[in-house]
Amino acid sequence: MNRVPPHDLTAEQAVIGSVLLAPEVLADVAETLAASDFYRPAHAMLWETLTALRAAGTPTDAVTVAAHLAEAGTLGRIGGAGYLHTLVASVPTVANAGHYAAIVAERARRRAVVDLGDRLARLARSDGDTTEVLAAGRALLAATNAPSWPAPIPLTARHAPPPYPVDSLPGWLAEMVAAVAEFTQTPADLAGCIALAALSRLPAGEPRSRFAAAGGSPAISSRLSYCRRARGSRPSSPR
Repeated sequence: MNRVPPHDLTAEQAVIGSVLLAPEVLADVAETLAASDFYRPAHAMLWETLTALRAAGTPTDAVTVAAHLAEAGTLGRIGGAGYLHTLVASVPTVANAGHYAAIVAERARRRAVVDLGDRLARLARSDGDTTEVLAAGRALLAATNAPSWPAPIPLTARHAPPPYPVDSLPGWLAEMVAAVAEFTQTPADLAGCIALAALSRLPAGEPRSRFAAAGGSPAISSRLSYCRRARGSRPSSPR
């Protein structure tokens, strides 16, 4: 007798509907679920679409998703635009999206156990040598228990890092960092990190004299003078 594999279509609808209703939710549940965790193929296709749109920086609301699927010619395969609004209406509360995702993931793990059991049962009923059957069964179990690498995060899914906080540095240090970055045409991050690393190595109580001596090489001094002249600024006295 064939048994229906473990699944929860209500939870699948709720988690996808939550993302359609509140796109920011996807960032929290994307690490919990993969498209293969969904039992219904239409839900798996929708999840692939949602994660791909997010990676491309495209909104994941119902209207945008429907337009994307229609352009790709796959809107009918998920039940049409009307089904997207059905998914949105099926959400009890977006605040529980993580809970819905956990239910879907748990059912997927149970299906994996059922599938493994079926494969082991078929292997046990085979006519192969007992030793070979046991070895194959252990290999299946080992492969199931092996840790898997997380899915790579597309570079486009990350926002640009915030600018280096030059203004929060002491006046004389901020001036030096800005001048070096301007002269070398490199981001202030590099000059700032080098300056802070050098500063952290100075003996306590001697930051002014020691740092001035360390940064007073002809090359750095000429660069600072050049940048100050180019910017029309005057060197500030150390504080």
